[in-house]
Amino acid sequence: MLHFTHQSKELQTGTVLKATRVKTIALLFMLLLLLPTLLLAKGGVNKSSLSYKAASTEPIARAEYNKTTKVLTFLYNIPSATEDENLTVVKFYNPLDNPKKWFNGEFPSFHYWTEEIKSATSVIIEESFKNYAVPTCEKMFYEFDNLKSITGLEYLNTTNVKSMRQMFCYCKALTSLDITHLKTNTVTDMAHMFNTCGVSSLDLSNFNTENVTDMAYMFKYCNQLTWIDLSSFNTAKVEKMYGMFQGTAQLEHIYAKELFTTEQVTNSNSNNMFDGCQKLPNFNPKVVDKTHANRFKDGYFEELVAKSGEERIGAVIDNGLTANHLNLNDDKDLYLFNNFVAKKAAYSRTMKDGTKWATLCLPFNVSLDGQNFRAFHLLSTTEDGVELKEMEKVIQAGTPAVIMMKEAETKLQFSIDNSSIISNISPATTEDDNYKFVGIYQQKEFNKDTDGNCFIVKGNMLMNPAKLLENEKTTKVACKPFRAYFVYNSETVGAKTLNISISDKTTAIDHLDAIGDGKAEYYDLQGRRLNEPQKGINIVKRGGKTMKIVIK
Repeated sequence: MLHFTHQSKELQTGTVLKATRVKTIALLFMLLLLLPTLLLAKGGVNKSSLSYKAASTEPIARAEYNKTTKVLTFLYNIPSATEDENLTVVKFYNPLDNPKKWFNGEFPSFHYWTEEIKSATSVIIEESFKNYAVPTCEKMFYEFDNLKSITGLEYLNTTNVKSMRQMFCYCKALTSLDITHLKTNTVTDMAHMFNTCGVSSLDLSNFNTENVTDMAYMFKYCNQLTWIDLSSFNTAKVEKMYGMFQGTAQLEHIYAKELFTTEQVTNSNSNNMFDGCQKLPNFNPKVVDKTHANRFKDGYFEELVAKSGEERIGAVIDNGLTANHLNLNDDKDLYLFNNFVAKKAAYSRTMKDGTKWATLCLPFNVSLDGQNFRAFHLLSTTEDGVELKEMEKVIQAGTPAVIMMKEAETKLQFSIDNSSIISNISPATTEDDNYKFVGIYQQKEFNKDTDGNCFIVKGNMLMNPAKLLENEKTTKVACKPFRAYFVYNSETVGAKTLNISISDKTTAIDHLDAIGDGKAEYYDLQGRRLNEPQKGINIVKRGGKTMKIVIK
C-alpha cells in the first residue's frame, strides 16, 4: 500500500542548516524552483497525495484507487486490511494550525488527481466517509472521462462546502446521478458544476442555492440532458449566469419557480445563457440571454405541477398555470403539487370481464352523459347497511365514487379539453360518521394489523383486506391509483365480505357477516331470472336469505 504525505513541513522542522546567509538564500531559491515541478509532475509522485502530515490523534480520511478494478473508494478512519501494490492511497487530513496553508486552506484539493486515478470507471463512497466534512468539492471528479457510476453520494458530507465548481465537469460517461442528498446551504460557487456531463436528467429539487453567486456554464454542453428540476432554486444572489444552459441541445424542460430570479444578473453576465437550446418550449434563437428565464407564456421555464409515474408535468403562467396535457392510467401514481389547467386530460382503465362494481376518483370532472356506467356517492347508514345515492350529471374532481358498469362493459376512457386539475381529494362521510369513503391518486397497500376496518371493492363485493391477508397465500392486497376504499369507524373488525345490492334510488351495502360467495340473484314475481333489479317488485336471493326490493 502506498502512502503519501507533503514534505514541506518536515523540511521546516528538520535539521537546522548551519550555513552562511548566502547559502541559505541559495538553497531556498532552489527549493522554490523545484516545488512547481513536484506539484505538476505526472510520474513518480502522486499529485493527489499532497496533504498536511496529520497529528497522531487525528482520524484519517482517504481515497483508495484499485488499478485492477478501476474503482475509487472513499473511506474514513478505517485501516486497510492488507498491503496491496495495486492500491494507490490518497490521504486527506484536516488542516493543522499552520499559517502557511497549502491550497488556500482547503483540504483536500482535488486539483491534483493523477491521470491514472482519473481513469476510474466507478466511485464508491462508503458510509464511514460521512464522518469527514469535506471542505471543498471543487474539481472533485473533474475530467473523470470514463466514470460510469457513483454510489454512496448520500455519505458525502458537504455541510461546510463553499465551492462545487467543476465538481462533475467532463464526466462524459456518467449517464445518471443521484444528488438528492447533497447539502448545498453554504455553497457560493456552482460554475461549470455539470459542464459536459453525460447525464440525461438532473433532479436538483433539494438544492439550497440561497448563497450561490456564480452559476456560469453550470450545465453547458450536457448534450444528453432532457430535463432539469430547479424547482427549489433561489437565485436572489446569483450574479453570473452566462452560458448556463449553453449547448444542451436535447433539453426540453427546465422546471423552476418564482424564486428563480435574474435581478442581480446583468445582460452581459447572461450572454449565451440558452444558446443552442432549440428544444425548449417557445425557443427563439435570437433571444438566448436572461430575457426568457421565466415561467410565463413566452418563457423557457415551466413550473413542476405534477408527476405521473416518472413523467414530470410542467405548466406556464397563462391566466393561471396551464399545462399541455395530463395522461393518467393505473400503472402510474399521480402526485400533484399545485392546481392547474390541462389543455387535454385523459384517463383509461380496462377491467376484467364480468366486473360490475368498481370505484373511481379522478383529479378532474367527469361528465356522466352517455357513459357506460352509473355513479354513486356515500349518503348515510341505515339498519340494512350503508346507502349510496346515484350521482347526476357529473363526478366532481377529487370526489370518490362507486360506479356500476353497464352490461358487458369493461373499459373506462375519458378525454377532456381545458380541464381544471384539482390536487385536493374530498373524502365522503356518512351523517352518523360510521363510514368514510376515501379516494386515492397513488396506490395504497393495506396492512393486516392497521387496516382491519377497511373495505375495497373487489369483484361484486366489498372485501376486507385484513381478512384476506390472513390467508398465508395472500401476500399483498392493494388499491391501484384512482380508486377509493371504505373505512368503517368502529373498533370492531369488519366482516370478511359485504355484498352490494340496489334499492329504490339508493344502493345499499348490506351488513351480512357470513356470506359464502356473496352472489345475489334477482327474480321477478313470475320467478323469471333478472340480470339486475327492474322497476317494480324484485325478489332478491343472497346466500340463505330472500328479500323484496321495490323500484319505483
